[in-house]
Amino acid sequence: MARGEPNNVRTTMESRRGMLLTVKSVTRMQFLFKSNVIVGVLALVMAWGATAPAAAQCPRLSDVEWWTNTEDEVRRVVVISYGGSWDAYIERWKQQRNELQGAFDTQSAVEIKSRGLVFRGDDLKDYIKQVDERIATLECLKKQYGNEAQAAAKGGAKPQQQLAPAANVAAIEGKELSLEVAALCHDGAPAFQVTNLGDRWPRLGEISVYRTDTNGMLTQRRVRMINSQQLLFKVPNEQAKDAGEVGIFIAPSWYERPFTYDAKMKC
Repeated sequence: MARGEPNNVRTTMESRRGMLLTVKSVTRMQFLFKSNVIVGVLALVMAWGATAPAAAQCPRLSDVEWWTNTEDEVRRVVVISYGGSWDAYIERWKQQRNELQGAFDTQSAVEIKSRGLVFRGDDLKDYIKQVDERIATLECLKKQYGNEAQAAAKGGAKPQQQLAPAANVAAIEGKELSLEVAALCHDGAPAFQVTNLGDRWPRLGEISVYRTDTNGMLTQRRVRMINSQQLLFKVPNEQAKDAGEVGIFIAPSWYERPFTYDAKMKC
């Protein structure tokens, strides 16, 4: 029996060694299995990320020199001049498109007086195509920014330039004069957005901003506006604090307009 004890001990030690080897083998297999699972999951995530559709982007705005050609400028126009209504802004372009198509169908010419350009035939057809592209892009931008523009027009969220919604929009019509003036607050100060809806002015004109309580002039610019041009007239911050209500008056040099404020604003 004494001689057999070492054999039993040896057998027991070998058995334990075998168990340890078995445990190590199982542990290694579990590690390899978990590693393979992790690698597989990462591969699926990377594959999904590579094939996931990117956020939809709108086509670039047609680059025409006398148009508004950046998204920020378009959003600004919609808020200020159209009360946040993308539909109204797009409708304006559709009306223009219909007029151009009518000229093309009757083999007439379209003149862009502010640029001294005349479109007819194939040139007019290409111009209509650019208008179509512009309308398609505007429809896309409407889906992206429509809620933002409506909120800004209601006094909620503001565009990046910190423009408050226009309190009123005035239409000015006269001899070779067709303007739209929107009164608004710009960073807390009164401002006026002037948009030329007509042709290029035949001569220079003066655009002045006054205090309405004293009729004291705050700022003035002599300009010759071109078709679709927009100008922003802002009261300097240091003057806006004490100015109270301010008004704007447009005085063309080619005919006399009686002095009366075209629009007023107090912020």
